[in-house]
Amino acid sequence: MIRLLVLLVAFVDQVPEPSPLGDAQLNYEFRCKSCHEPGQPGVPDVSVLRKWSPDAIVRSLESGKMSAMGSTLTPDEKRAIAAFITQGNS
Repeated sequence: MIRLLVLLVAFVDQVPEPSPLGDAQLNYEFRCKSCHEPGQPGVPDVSVLRKWSPDAIVRSLESGKMSAMGSTLTPDEKRAIAAFITQGNS
């Protein structure tokens, strides 16, 4: 029994932490893609969002039109989604 416990602890220590950007892609696909690809009426297409700054996207998720959706996300998830959408922007 002790041997099994030691093996389990060793395995858990080897499981990598999830990547915030990997999680961001999953969050985007699950929570955002259906409305932003293609953009629904009154909803900006992701090609428009890619031109925004990450801060603008986070602001929208915190206090803008997307605050209801943003309320289901942690601050780290919001920043990661914004970085995912705008990757390559400076």
